[in-house]
Amino acid sequence: VMLGTVVRQAAAASPMGAEVRVDVRPLASRVIVAVADEGPGCARRDLPALLRPFASGSDQVIGRCAGSSLDLPIARLLAKASGGSLTLRSSQSAGGMTALLSLPRA
Repeated sequence: VMLGTVVRQAAAASPMGAEVRVDVRPLASRVIVAVADEGPGCARRDLPALLRPFASGSDQVIGRCAGSSLDLPIARLLAKASGGSLTLRSSQSAGGMTALLSLPRA
């Protein structure tokens, strides 16, 4: 569920026909899944609001950063409940955002 949510958000943020890349990197005790889109990106200061449900001012941030007010926060909570994390990286100058899911290896 959490990976599907992150991929859907990346697809929604990307222009029609753009690629959404999913890279999986197994480490000794964790698996890192990076989901990268080709959307407009988001200012670094706005990234935390994308991961907080109903964050103050999130409607303005969501509009600029192409997301849904609950999808990414729910994915973050699911990752945390699984012993992992969800973080976001973005580059407005180059465009695009990358969601990094870090999950414990089974």
